[in-house]
Amino acid sequence: MRNLITPFIIIGIASAWIGLFVLNEYIFRFTQISPAINLVFLPAGLRLISVIVFSWVGVMGLFVGGTLIGIYFIELTPLQAILLASLSALSPFVAYSGIAKALKLKPSLDGMTARDLLIIAITAALLGGAVHSIFFLLNGTANTFINPFIQIFIGDLLGMLLVLYFAKISIWAYRQIYSN
Repeated sequence: MRNLITPFIIIGIASAWIGLFVLNEYIFRFTQISPAINLVFLPAGLRLISVIVFSWVGVMGLFVGGTLIGIYFIELTPLQAILLASLSALSPFVAYSGIAKALKLKPSLDGMTARDLLIIAITAALLGGAVHSIFFLLNGTANTFINPFIQIFIGDLLGMLLVLYFAKISIWAYRQIYSN
């Protein structure tokens, strides 16, 4: 049964990625540094939730959504879009996997503390900022490593914290309402 649901999860995550990207562009346009860098980037939070809850299926959904965003919104070549989407989808997975192993976390937001979420978000933002900055440096769209790194780190961290804490508070509120 799970194999039948997997394509729908991938499509759902890809659609959510695109929708959140467009929403972020609308709400936080004033924080945009370039078409690929915002100082508040809500989709970064979706990246983490997707890999925490869905593991490799989440990575695939993020890859599909990221590739489409790269081609149709950022106007990258297909190869650039595929490379950037791969980095975008894999970096939070690698960061979360390492932290989850170190902190012995279960693949669910439910049991995570605010501290756990902060550690995961900082680690994912550091790794994401680093790999994206290397990509932009190598493809010639950045002249230095540090400027895009700082911008991406800040945008990803703020976006992750907003989305993760909103999700955590929503889970708590749901339980409060429906536990009575």
